[in-house]
Amino acid sequence: SPTPPSPTPGDVCEVSCEEEFPKCVNFKGCEICLEELQTAGSMLVNRGECTAGCDPTMTMTDLCPTTTPPPPSPTPPSPTPPSPTPGDVCEVSCEEEFPKCVNFKGCEICLEELQTAGSMLVNRGECTAGCDPTMTMTDLCPTTTPPPPSPTPPSPTPPS
Repeated sequence: SPTPPSPTPGDVCEVSCEEEFPKCVNFKGCEICLEELQTAGSMLVNRGECTAGCDPTMTMTDLCPTTTPPPPSPTPPSPTPPSPTPGDVCEVSCEEEFPKCVNFKGCEICLEELQTAGSMLVNRGECTAGCDPTMTMTDLCPTTTPPPPSPTPPSPTPPS
């Protein structure tokens, strides 16, 4: 029996696929959507009725260039932009986004995201990755372990 045609390299993605691609990218980013394009049964392939492994159209490659950019030519070290130095307090926008993150994901994950450039919290809150949480943020999620209780003299046991 004839086998269904498998995509041959050079098969350009369908229009429906091209139309679904930007929605995927807005939600998940280029890297994941380009992977999904190669994966039969992925959300992008199903929603966009794409042929898994099809060649991205010009519109798709304009949105997400698939070729790796050439390595940057060695330039003399330029002064690096100021990286967050320990002691840089998080921005107000970041402080405002933080409770939303905590309600959704919990303290531990949001404190990790605060250290991670490109994380959802850093992007949505316009945070400087690695910034020091503000008082409001630490009140919500204490980052330091509380000091051990100072040894108190044993209280006299009440007579039984």
